Amino acid sequence: MENFIIFLYDALESPVFLLLVLCISVVIKIMYVIRFAPSIWAYKQTVTPLFFLLLSIVSALVCDLTWFVKLAQKLFIPMPYSVVVFFIRVAWAFLIIQYQSLSLFLQSLTQAEFRVRPIHRITSAITGLVSFDFITISFLQINTLSTAAERGIARKSVNALEFIIMR
Repeated sequence: MENFIIFLYDALESPVFLLLVLCISVVIKIMYVIRFAPSIWAYKQTVTPLFFLLLSIVSALVCDLTWFVKLAQKLFIPMPYSVVVFFIRVAWAFLIIQYQSLSLFLQSLTQAEFRVRPIHRITSAITGLVSFDFITISFLQINTLSTAAERGIARKSVNALEFIIMR
């Protein structure tokens, strides 16, 4: 019995199993996007909860694709770590967007007539700025913090914006 538990633990911990679960997750999210996206354009008015849900699913899909790139780099495709860092930075931007859209989705479900209030504008502007910063860093500073030595130095000095924000 103990050997079976160890085998099960090792199987669930393996990167190949994680890749399989990730592929299933990506397929399910793509199916939801294909299902919900035409519904938004079919209405003359935007269905607010559906829009925020779709934005949250697309953001989660981008984060899952980043994990796919990371696992593919580890298991199958040898690629420079700067490519993986690029995808991770883009995923950070979309993770922030995902949480913002998820909070707006939940708020739009609690109100019959959802209206964007000043606090929504402020938090969305902050979300946009921080996401834009990560997108800018990912495209303009591709090789920054892409080696283990650079990441170690940045962790010790903590003057890299990425480490300050992520702490």
